[in-house]
Amino acid sequence: MFNENFDLKQYESFDYDNLKHAYKEAFNREFLEKDHYERRFKAGKYFSSFLILERKTQKIVGHTGFKISNLNPKIKGKIAFRYSTFIAKDFRGNGIYSYLMNYACKELKINFNVKFIFAWPNKINLISCLKDSKYINLDPIITWQLNLDDFIQKVNWKNELPNINYTFISLKDSKFDFDISHRENYLTYESSNDLKSILFERDNKKYFYIAYENMYSIIGYSILNKTKYLSIILNRGFEINLLLSIIKLYFKGNNFIVQLWCDKSDRYLLRSILKENFIPNGPIFFNGVYELTGDEFPKELLIAMYNHDAF
Repeated sequence: MFNENFDLKQYESFDYDNLKHAYKEAFNREFLEKDHYERRFKAGKYFSSFLILERKTQKIVGHTGFKISNLNPKIKGKIAFRYSTFIAKDFRGNGIYSYLMNYACKELKINFNVKFIFAWPNKINLISCLKDSKYINLDPIITWQLNLDDFIQKVNWKNELPNINYTFISLKDSKFDFDISHRENYLTYESSNDLKSILFERDNKKYFYIAYENMYSIIGYSILNKTKYLSIILNRGFEINLLLSIIKLYFKGNNFIVQLWCDKSDRYLLRSILKENFIPNGPIFFNGVYELTGDEFPKELLIAMYNHDAF
């Protein structure tokens, strides 16, 4: 039935307007600008998103997009993070999603050297994913949050901060760089250029780079429903109180919420954020994996905030 009534294809630039219309119908909200979409879903020369079209109308009725990243060098290969998946309302519940995903898995494995697909399903999608024996469900990721108004600066940083020669600059204007050995316990490896490509500025998101001596951090800034969010997307070496002290110097006013992720095995970070009165009341992200090659997914490696498109 599917072969007769639907066409599968890899996204091409001329598909954008059709896709934008289909997304608006599915979610009743605006789609990414074309330039932003094509930056996110492109690996090398080729786009890494896939479409299913109703053959008789050539209307897009489904989409799934993948941001492809390098795996940790200890594993080698690629991993594809799945974003912006949808099926048009009138076509749900009849197996079209599985048909599209099977096609995407085959293309990613053969043409992009992808070993794993990492998915971020919402609650409704998770119910469907759990029916699929190939889907490996992982522990939900909790977002810890702190209202910046409630932050209490340590006396020593309050006195020393004016004399510290640190850098605070827009990420796109920075000379950000880091050594791969600093990220050896993370699932993916990105060069500084990769990160700048992932964390590109748009209307609702800005990114900042903070550095002092051999320490650095990347902070994401966004606004949702009049609340301003500051996400500690990457931190290397900064004591949390010092980092928050610097952040508070630059972001003044009310309704600033600082967010971060903390792996349950990172006892030092967990102790630090508990001392600063972070609480686990932010978004909870369901997640899971599809293994495409027979290699076992390395559950011991950490997921970074920038692996999710919310940040």
